[in-house]
Amino acid sequence: MDRTHKTRNIYVMDKTTNQNREHKSIIFMVLRLLWPSDNLGIRVRVLIALILVLLSKAIAIVSPLILRVIVDGFAEASFAVIPLALLLAYGMASLAIQLSTELRKMIFTQVAQSSVRRVAVRAFDNLQQLSLKFHNDRKTGGVIRAVERGTTSIEFLLQTFLFDVLPTLLELAFIVIVIGGLYSGKYTLVIVISVSLYLAFTYWATQWQLDFRRKKNEFDIGSSVQLVDSLVNHETIKYFTNEPHESQKYNDVRAAYEKATVTHQKTDFALSIGRALIVSIGSVSVIVMAAQDILNGDLTVGDFVLLNSYLLMLFAPISTFMMAYNHSKQAFTDIEALQEILTVTSDIQDRPDAQPIKIDQGRVTFDSVKFGYDAESPNIKNLSFEIPAGKTTALVGSSGGGKSTIAKLLFRFYDVQGGQIKIDDQDIKDVTQASLRDNIGIVPQDTSLFHNSIFYNILYGKLNASAEEVVAAAKAAQLNDFIAGQAQGLDTIVGERGVKLSGGEKQRVALARVILKNPPIFIFDEATSALDTKTEKDIMQNLREISQDRTTLIIAHRLSTIIDADEIIVLDGGKIVERGRHEALLKQAGAYYKMWKSQATKPK
Repeated sequence: MDRTHKTRNIYVMDKTTNQNREHKSIIFMVLRLLWPSDNLGIRVRVLIALILVLLSKAIAIVSPLILRVIVDGFAEASFAVIPLALLLAYGMASLAIQLSTELRKMIFTQVAQSSVRRVAVRAFDNLQQLSLKFHNDRKTGGVIRAVERGTTSIEFLLQTFLFDVLPTLLELAFIVIVIGGLYSGKYTLVIVISVSLYLAFTYWATQWQLDFRRKKNEFDIGSSVQLVDSLVNHETIKYFTNEPHESQKYNDVRAAYEKATVTHQKTDFALSIGRALIVSIGSVSVIVMAAQDILNGDLTVGDFVLLNSYLLMLFAPISTFMMAYNHSKQAFTDIEALQEILTVTSDIQDRPDAQPIKIDQGRVTFDSVKFGYDAESPNIKNLSFEIPAGKTTALVGSSGGGKSTIAKLLFRFYDVQGGQIKIDDQDIKDVTQASLRDNIGIVPQDTSLFHNSIFYNILYGKLNASAEEVVAAAKAAQLNDFIAGQAQGLDTIVGERGVKLSGGEKQRVALARVILKNPPIFIFDEATSALDTKTEKDIMQNLREISQDRTTLIIAHRLSTIIDADEIIVLDGGKIVERGRHEALLKQAGAYYKMWKSQATKPK
C-alpha cells in the first residue's frame, strides 16, 4: 500500500515536472516571438502597443479620482462650482480608453499575425523534413488539427502576456496603494483577503479543469482524423456502399466530443459561480463598511463612489487576469501537440560533415544490405548487387518481396540496418539527402498528383523549367493526345491526388515529371502498370531513349517491359534467387521462367 502510494506520487511529480518544463519552453518561445532579435519593426510595434495599453490603464485608474471630486462638488455646492474642464476630462476618459485600445489592436495585429505565420511555417517545414516513418505512423487529420489549434493558442498567449498579465498586475498594485493611502486599513485587509481567496480558488479550479480540457482535445482531434480519413477514401466508401457506417463512426466521435465539451462547460460554470461568490462577499463587505463610515461622518459620498468604482475595477482585472490564466493553461495544453511537431527530429539525419554527392558515372551498389520495417523481421536480407553506370537493372518477384523497399532505401527514405548503399563509391549516409534525391528520378507505383494543373504537376519535376521543356516532357510521356482533348489543355486541373485522371493518365504525368527532371539515375517502379499495351510499348521505347547511358533501376511486374534490361534480378523473401539477362534466365527454367510462362499463358 505504502509502496504503491509512493510510486504514484513519484509518477505525479515526474508528470508535473515534465509539464512545467514544457510550459517554460512554450513561454520562452512566446517571448522570443514578442521580441525577435531579427525584426526591429516587430519590437517597435510591441513597444507602441504596450505604451498604449499602459496609457489606457492609467486613464482608467485616474477616472474614479476625478469622479470623487465631481460627486463631492455636487454634494457640497452648486453645479456651477464644478469646473467644466473636470467634467470634460471625466467624459473624455472613456473615449480615450476606447481609442487607445483600438489603436493597440490595430498596431499589434501585425505582431500577432507575423508570429503565428512564422510558427506555422516552422511547423510546416519540420513536417516536410520528417521521414516517411513519422508520416506513416501519424494520422494527417490529427497533425493538421494540432497545428491549427496550436497556432491559434499562440496568438492568444501573445495577447495575454502583453495586454493582460503585466498591465493587470500594475493596475492591481496601484489600486491597492491608492485605497491603502486614502482610507482605513480595514478596507485594504478585506480587499487583500478577497483577492487572495479569488486567486487561490481560480488556481485550484483551473488545475482541476485541465484533465477535462485534454479529453476534449483528444476527441476534437479524433473527429478531425475521422473526417479527413473518410473524405480521402470517399471512393472506397462508395464502392462498398458504406456511407452509413462512416456516418455512424463520425457521429460516435462527435458525440464523444459533445459530451466532453458539455462536461468542460460545467466546470466553467462551477468556476464562474465560485469566483462570483467571492467577489460578491468582498464587494458587499467593503460597501457595508463604507456606508457605516459615511453615516459616522468619516467618509464622503465621493469616497463611497470612489471605493465602489475601484472595487469594480479591482475585480474586473482580477477576473480578466484569472480568465487569462485559465485560458493560458488551456492554451499550453493546446500548444503541447504543436510543440512536439516543432521539436521532433527526423530519424533520418544528415551527418554533420555530410557533403553534396558527386556523381561522375552513376554506379549504384548494394553491399550486404539488411533492412526491415520491423527490425526483428527483415524484409531485405544481406542483399548485394550492382547497377553499372549507364546500365539498366530490373527487379522482379512476387509481391512483398522487397522490390519497392529497395527504391525507398536508395532514396534514403529509410536507413539500412546493415550493409551499405553506394553511388560511385560514396555511402549515401555520408552525403546530404537533398543532393542525393536531386540526382535520382522516380516514377512511383502509386502516383500522387497535386490539386493543380497538368502543367504544374509536370513542372514540379524542375520548377525553373521553361514552358517549352514542359511541353517536350509531356510529348515524351505520350500525353499529347490526352492534352489536346482537354478544353483547358495543359491548364486542366487534375483534382485532389489526381482523381480526375485515369490511372494511365496519372502515370504519364508522373513520367513527364521525371523526364523533365532529367537526373543521372532513374527508378521506374511499375511505371507502366496502368497503361494499355500500345501506349506501354510507345512509352517504353521513349524511356529507353531517355535512359540511354543513364543508370536505371526498373521494378516490374510485366516481364515484357524488361526483356532488354542488362540484368534481371529475381527476388523472393528479400533475397536474390536468380539473376541474369532475359534469355539466360529463360534457359535456366527456374523462378523467372515460371513467371514468364504464367504471364504468357492466355486463359482459354
